[in-house]
Amino acid sequence: MNRLCFTVTVLLLLISAGLQAAIVTEIGSSGHTLIDNSTDGLVGMDVDFQAPSPVELDVEVTAGDLSVSTFSLTFNTAVGNVPGDTWTRFEVAVTGATFRSFGDVTSYAGTVTGTFPTSSTFDVTLTPAETFGLDLGDPLNTGQIEFAFDISDFSAGEHFQFSMVPIAVPEPGAFVFAGLAGMFAVFRARRRS
Repeated sequence: MNRLCFTVTVLLLLISAGLQAAIVTEIGSSGHTLIDNSTDGLVGMDVDFQAPSPVELDVEVTAGDLSVSTFSLTFNTAVGNVPGDTWTRFEVAVTGATFRSFGDVTSYAGTVTGTFPTSSTFDVTLTPAETFGLDLGDPLNTGQIEFAFDISDFSAGEHFQFSMVPIAVPEPGAFVFAGLAGMFAVFRARRRS
């Protein structure tokens, strides 16, 4: 009996050694800090945004992901707002797959006032604006509801992409500059006529 348990344990270890988590790679170079915490069946990311510009990621579904679930790939991320920009919205968009379920959104400094899910996008409205960061799903394992991508039609080695985009309110100085530029344009137009 002991020998049988040992043999089964060794076989399970050998089988699981060939499996790996989803392979997540950045498309292009956003300048943001990305830490991949993915495990079998989970796309887990820590993203520190250095500016309000998108980060685009490619996900390769692996045999390890399909061994956990042939229907969904869980998604959780901790999102940092390093410069403290004033985000009023945050969007996650998926290409080549769809969302299977939507999870919780936790804002650190602002307040989530609306979530707008579709099969391929998830848009969060923040009022007051977020200046620190937010959690999508349950990246800290605190019992929050997780997001999930639908991989029911995927085989190992197939890919999909998703992007995360913070949308910031322009600084008040930008409005002043735009106003001055507009006044200058009117002044030049009057002067020419």
